[in-house]
Amino acid sequence: MITLTHLLSEQPKVERLSIQSHDMCMYLVELIQAGNTDLLAGDDGRPLVFRSIEHIKQQLAGLQVASAVLVQHSPYHEMIGLADDPVPPMEIAIVWPC
Repeated sequence: MITLTHLLSEQPKVERLSIQSHDMCMYLVELIQAGNTDLLAGDDGRPLVFRSIEHIKQQLAGLQVASAVLVQHSPYHEMIGLADDPVPPMEIAIVWPC
């Protein structure tokens, strides 16, 4: 994990920023930089939970991000009684602020 404070002070080049959507109201941020994947955490070491994509954009607006995506996991198959086979999440490219 990487803390928000460390990330903003170091200002690394982020290869990919992945916003993981959970239950349509909780968002976690995963970053890939220099080939390493890290989950964004608070200073207490616990994963940071955001309540909107806009809030994430505001907090991380100064970062150089090569690509950003929203990853949406859907329980649809489970909800309608289909097999428990893994269903790949939907990924949507998002515009990152400059």
